[in-house]
Amino acid sequence: MSVIRERQQLRDMACIPLNLLRQVTTRHPGAWTHVNKMRDLRGVGTIKHWPDWCFCPRTFFLQTAMSDFPPERIKAALAKMPPEKKSERLALADVMTALAAWRMGMSIYRFDPTLAQSLVATPVDKLPVKAFYHLPEWCVYIEAPPGLSPDIIGFFAHLEYVYYKESASLHLIYIKRGEPGTPLYTDTMALPLDYTTIEESVLAAQTRSAEYSALHGLTMTYPHDQARKIAQGESRYALPACLNLILYLCADEADFGDRARPRNPEPTKTKKGMKLFPASAPRYWSVGQTLGEKLREAVRLRNEDAGERSGPSPHLRRAHWHSYWVGKGRKDIRVRWLHPILVGINAGAIAPDTAPDEVRH
Repeated sequence: MSVIRERQQLRDMACIPLNLLRQVTTRHPGAWTHVNKMRDLRGVGTIKHWPDWCFCPRTFFLQTAMSDFPPERIKAALAKMPPEKKSERLALADVMTALAAWRMGMSIYRFDPTLAQSLVATPVDKLPVKAFYHLPEWCVYIEAPPGLSPDIIGFFAHLEYVYYKESASLHLIYIKRGEPGTPLYTDTMALPLDYTTIEESVLAAQTRSAEYSALHGLTMTYPHDQARKIAQGESRYALPACLNLILYLCADEADFGDRARPRNPEPTKTKKGMKLFPASAPRYWSVGQTLGEKLREAVRLRNEDAGERSGPSPHLRRAHWHSYWVGKGRKDIRVRWLHPILVGINAGAIAPDTAPDEVRH
């Protein structure tokens, strides 16, 4: 075995989303065959057609998670379950939905830590929720950058088509570490996308979470009275940070180095027609490395210049999101992260349109 191949195997063994995929595949060996069947039947007979941005709706994975009940009894069985048991079944369906879409590309996104710190400090309050429809793949897995949250290792993000309501939501499935000696666990946050702004979506998600928790006596992940602060980026909770990282992947100008922008796989022609095949191994994407290096250089120049002048100190103008409408009738939304700008200094090789800013908390 070559050294390169051995290193790849060692890296794959430590790959948390890949290990989670293997565990679910072992326990539910027919899950991916079931989803392929559902995709083939999309729009046929009683199976509704769902949008292309959704790989497969969660409702079909609930059938697998509740396989010990006939399909026609699933709704009634869930209603009678104790809250903890019900949450376990729904969590399994959430994870399977994400994994089914993620396995097609197996992309793992690693953000430059300096860029990530600047991103997560950017308010997202009034940004349109439609920006999330530009995820590069059906499902992405983002490794938690330093400082995101002490218990979050990484998270999946994908667009979910709420089958029976014919609406959309953005699902975040956090991979979390528990107490020492305990296994990893997942936690799901669903943001409805039938609102105008991210702030409105977050508030709606918190309201629903509060109502469900109060009904079943459960502890909320995020207190409802903090929802507005979460949306405005004034809270240290993980949600706004994660939304910023997701939005950056949605931006047309996202920095993937010298590689082409990631995208969903194309169907392959076979003897039985066109067919989609899952990825054979994880793909690792370094995000923002070039911009992160320029950010660190800008901070260095700022600090050096500040110690040499008697006048006003150079400063780093805060980053912010910019959204703009494009396409026929200006109905499609695009977002661009306007990185912090180095002000009051001759940045030399760092051009004004690429010089980033430092983190603002």
